[in-house]
Amino acid sequence: MQYHVGLGCSFGFSNHSVHQVIAEKRNATFINLSDGGKGNFRIYVELLQWVAANTSILQDTTVSIGWSGIWRNDVIRDASKFTKNVKLDTSYLWHTWRADRSNKTLKNMPTEMDIDLDHLVRYYSLVIGAQNLLKNLGVKYIMYNALDPNMSEHTLKSWKKLRVKTLKQQIDMTKFFKFDDSHSNFIAEHRYFLDPSPASFWKKTLHKFKKSNQTDMRMDFEVNDAHPSPEGNRKWAELMWEYIHQNQVL
Repeated sequence: MQYHVGLGCSFGFSNHSVHQVIAEKRNATFINLSDGGKGNFRIYVELLQWVAANTSILQDTTVSIGWSGIWRNDVIRDASKFTKNVKLDTSYLWHTWRADRSNKTLKNMPTEMDIDLDHLVRYYSLVIGAQNLLKNLGVKYIMYNALDPNMSEHTLKSWKKLRVKTLKQQIDMTKFFKFDDSHSNFIAEHRYFLDPSPASFWKKTLHKFKKSNQTDMRMDFEVNDAHPSPEGNRKWAELMWEYIHQNQVL
């Protein structure tokens, strides 16, 4: 039996996700470890735990990862209880805070912290760590950005740019579909929204109240639901599948 494991945020959590389309194209049993609203540390940790608990089927498993927003910071609340099927288990219960919005956690960070540079380095490091893990295990995989990895311009200038460039060069771009783009950008560009009707006055007001510095989901406060529609997921998955075949990724 073949298995396909999907990891991501809410973009991978639906019953019509990109991960599921890839699993169907591979005629594989789909295992979805995605969770809405969570970040990339959760993706990496749940991947670590899953491969450790399922060594007996790794030779029959492929993986797709849709990386979440880089401003989402995950912390563990508790360990999950075991179920009868270890293949479907997620290992921890998570809470997520966002560094691009005002909250108590952010206010208590060291004042000298470069929050932009810190989060970009974390993102690259998690991608590299996941790639090295899967490569060492001999597990075939494909990655993409579900949400947009926005970064302010000052972080990508001068000596900072040279430092992060060293990290970025360690990423295997042949296993990463459209590294400089995102599923969310694609959805917004073609308006493949789950609910494309205009957002309410109150939703737009809430956006201004939160004073978000970044938005990792394009047009989130312009439409009622900027998550991908079934068609949007299928269109992105078809592009990915073409890339997978052309580059013999899976």
